Amino acid sequence: MDKSGDSKNTSKNKEEILESSRLDYFWGFMFVIFAVVFGIAGSKLNDDVATMHSLYKAEFEQANQSTSYDWPRFSDFWISCVVGVIEYWLLEAYIILTYKPFYYRFCREQKDDNMRCRKALKATHRGFAFWYSLFISIWGYMLLSQTDFLPPMMLG
Repeated sequence: MDKSGDSKNTSKNKEEILESSRLDYFWGFMFVIFAVVFGIAGSKLNDDVATMHSLYKAEFEQANQSTSYDWPRFSDFWISCVVGVIEYWLLEAYIILTYKPFYYRFCREQKDDNMRCRKALKATHRGFAFWYSLFISIWGYMLLSQTDFLPPMMLG
């Protein structure tokens, strides 16, 4: 069989694997967007939930009058949506910057190119998860260390 035909098929398989992975994340992201849109629309229509929430909040504020904590509002949910979009873009940038030059290049699977693509893509996602978790943990510790909430056991 012609080697050029095999290389075209393997490069096509690589692109299909990358595209299917991106589509999985894209549809997951779209699900979150639709859930947010329908959640906002549903919350606008349901006055009973709003009434129960206001009663619970008034009861809670009466029980804890000494605290001056500013509770999050439903209108603050946009912050989570923006952070989700930024995280998605960071994942895509991480895949572009590290998949071919690092993970695919150093993958131990050398015989089956389809499996090599899958393993390299999985390693890319795990690498992003590692760096994201490390960053979030350090940032969370730095934020909590400035408050009275962090106990001495956790170096607070």
